[in-house]
Amino acid sequence: MSMCMSLAMALVNVGINSHFLKAWLTGWGIGFLVSLPFSFFIPPLIQKIMKILKI
Repeated sequence: MSMCMSLAMALVNVGINSHFLKAWLTGWGIGFLVSLPFSFFIPPLIQKIMKILKI
């Protein structure tokens, strides 16, 4: 998911030029490093909140 989103944002912001590949890979690396911990910690937190709210 982070790869697809970073690709779209690099195309919008940079366009296809000589800097595109570097911009895309940099954006993807940052996006992946941010999204990976969130995918591990947010779902259990939401489950605990839902159990407390009994939804």
